[in-house]
Amino acid sequence: HPEIGVHLKVGSVIILQDVSIFSPIRETYYLNITLRNIVKVFGSDIGGPTDDLVRLSIPIDTNKPPTRSVDDILSTLIPPLHKPEGTG
Repeated sequence: HPEIGVHLKVGSVIILQDVSIFSPIRETYYLNITLRNIVKVFGSDIGGPTDDLVRLSIPIDTNKPPTRSVDDILSTLIPPLHKPEGTG
């Protein structure tokens, strides 16, 4: 994302909300970060957090799209292996 990408590097801090952790297999974990999860981004070149720096931090426009269920999303990606009885 053009507003965020330039600030993301080693030492940057991202304040997140409503995050999900995905684990497709045992002992493998992924943190699911989307634009709507990001509250604030602090670049690595700033000093300690002061009230002024927090107010001046990069605001993120989170035009939140409608939420979809995990089953709804997965149903568009992976064809079902079998159909439950009575569903056609």
